[in-house]
Amino acid sequence: MHLKGGKFNISGVCLPGMPIPIIGQNENAAWGFTNIMIDDMDFFFRKN
Repeated sequence: MHLKGGKFNISGVCLPGMPIPIIGQNENAAWGFTNIMIDDMDFFFRKN
């Protein structure tokens, strides 16, 4: 999708029903998302 008007110029990917691109870019920035999984477990090994 590409939206352009006045000072507004953005291109990116939209999901149906979303008002703005969830992954996109303009002249000043680019943005996206990642598949983030929670880190809920840590392992520590102790030497005696």
